[in-house]
Amino acid sequence: MEQKETFRVFTLGCKVNQYESEQIREILLTAGFVQADSEPDWCIVNTCAVTQESEAKSRRLIRQKIKKYAPKNVLVFGCSAENAQDQYAKIPGVTHVVTAQNHGGNRVAAVLEALGVRLEACEAILSGGLRQFGERHRAYVKIQDGCAQFCTYCLIPHLRNELTSVPPEEVYEEVRSLVRHGYKEIILTGIHLGYYGLNERSRSQVVWSIEDRKNPRRTNLTDLMGRLVAMPDEAEFRLRLSSLEAHEAGDDLLRIMAENREKICPHLHLSMQSGSPTVHRRMNRPGTVEQYVERCEAAKKILDHPALTTDVIVGFPGETEKEFLETCDVVRKIGFSRIHIFPFSPRPGTPAEKMGDSIPGDEKRRRELYLAEIEREMREKFLAEIADRRKKYLVERFHPETGTVTGTSEYYTQEDFPGEEGMCGTFVVR
Repeated sequence: MEQKETFRVFTLGCKVNQYESEQIREILLTAGFVQADSEPDWCIVNTCAVTQESEAKSRRLIRQKIKKYAPKNVLVFGCSAENAQDQYAKIPGVTHVVTAQNHGGNRVAAVLEALGVRLEACEAILSGGLRQFGERHRAYVKIQDGCAQFCTYCLIPHLRNELTSVPPEEVYEEVRSLVRHGYKEIILTGIHLGYYGLNERSRSQVVWSIEDRKNPRRTNLTDLMGRLVAMPDEAEFRLRLSSLEAHEAGDDLLRIMAENREKICPHLHLSMQSGSPTVHRRMNRPGTVEQYVERCEAAKKILDHPALTTDVIVGFPGETEKEFLETCDVVRKIGFSRIHIFPFSPRPGTPAEKMGDSIPGDEKRRRELYLAEIEREMREKFLAEIADRRKKYLVERFHPETGTVTGTSEYYTQEDFPGEEGMCGTFVVR
């Protein structure tokens, strides 16, 4: 009897990376591979390049897994592999460094080919999407890939520069399949979610073609959300959007969220990066700070106390104290419920790397802590504002030592409360 090859997949980075790793895992299982708990034939690592620390973590993870498992083969892919293929090839034990250059940006297809999987045999899964998402109760659905914004600090548009969108019919079927398999929350994700609708390409299309760019745009994010909320109620579920640019949260999208509050979480992650107009321009961020604030105010008005979350970079080259305090003022004005704070990390090959006037590390740390204290105040204020509202929690973890469970609300807040293990994967209103 032929012994089946074994594998394990390890992932760093964003929701899109996690989705692509899950897609590879599911296809490998269908193709006859076996997921191993130890000593796999294939150790597959999906890397991240969003910051220097992300790339360092990717290299450390690879070395740790080689030391722990001593696998026959180590396959490295992802954004950092696209950015530094030669560096990964030099790590002792790495046997394959896979990029998507010969597949028009389709990383999943490139990895499967390197693993010897006949892609034709996997077309049904590729087009139908995922049916499982590990042991989670929330599942990510990748509906878009690629970015063309070219913010001056960011490498990702150079590494994921092929804009693609999954046809709405395929998104619908994947969401429906995941809901049927018991997933209660579906998070729609992409590299630049607001580009959804550009360059539709079926998931079963192994090599992406330049001809697809000529296809006219026939849908957008608002239309897709309308289609998904009209799905028959075969099972209770809700939708959540991942990161958006503020100008992409138009009134039409906000209204469909407000009209379907039971199906669409009143939560928007609107990436800001800086609230200083001058830093905003040096970053080459879209729109203006004034327009960003206007969209946040519109969201608060139309959605009635939504959770607004964001990203902020502190210590961008040349950021003065005055510019940093302008960001702090905008944060207070908007009242975010959560902020992901990043100290600036120069990425080789980006314009920001050559801007000079670098901020010392201890000063970046001071600004990070100062902003974190403002975030704490804003979060407490937001929690107080919604304290009297009944919330729907998706129970995700059971803690036997305390007899409690952890649930995530539609506002992307977490709370522990009394419960049992059987409650995991169900909604609780309280």
